Amino acid sequence: MSHRIVWKSQYCGPILCVALVAGVVGLSFAEAPAAPKLSTIVPAADLDTAVKNYLTKIAPFMADEASYGKNKDQLLQKANAIVALAQTLGNHDEETKVKGPAVAVMNAARDLARSKDYAGAQTAYAALNKALAMTEAGTAPKWEKFASLGKLMHETAEVNSRLRRNVRRFDRTKDDSAEGAAILLAFAQATIYDTHEVKNPADMPKWYAMAVEMRDAAAELSKTSHAGDEAGFKKALDRLGKSCDDCHEVFHTE
Repeated sequence: MSHRIVWKSQYCGPILCVALVAGVVGLSFAEAPAAPKLSTIVPAADLDTAVKNYLTKIAPFMADEASYGKNKDQLLQKANAIVALAQTLGNHDEETKVKGPAVAVMNAARDLARSKDYAGAQTAYAALNKALAMTEAGTAPKWEKFASLGKLMHETAEVNSRLRRNVRRFDRTKDDSAEGAAILLAFAQATIYDTHEVKNPADMPKWYAMAVEMRDAAAELSKTSHAGDEAGFKKALDRLGKSCDDCHEVFHTE
């Protein structure tokens, strides 16, 4: 990748990768690790809210061709975020409005993320809105690579900046922090399946372990946000912050 963003502040976040911490090094996965029961690590409602809020964020980018051209990078970045969120929602064991049409949402958001021009983006954007309005249940999406890791990394930087700001006003931003935690958790889950940064097959267990660690740290962020546990929230942010630098040490992702 051509971009590397490193946080050194006390409460900083990862760039979609995590550290080998005590105990993790001993894990060995011949294949990608199975996802846990998702209701035990993140409320589906938080993921659902995040998808809807991302749709609100990208709406101005699609207002006209000039807005699309000016905001194309942000549009593609946030469309990839919707892909990762819908993939996690579609596999969640709790019901939400977005869970049923998750596959259709993923496909439309991925088409939007891959759009080359405004006409293509308009078609994909219309399909995304149509998918989100569906009420019928569909099949769960496969756990495999769908989103762009590079785009998710950039979005992770923005989400982490938001969470670090929330530390200073924790009591007033708990709901927003819970949503941010859910976003990072979905990104971590998506990272498990994008292994293109693993150049040596023998390092695959490390990649899986790092992604699992990030997901678990994000789950702790979610838990402490909902509990109003400010000290625990800060500790979870520390855990995420350290993990980023350690990941770069192992995989030299940029």
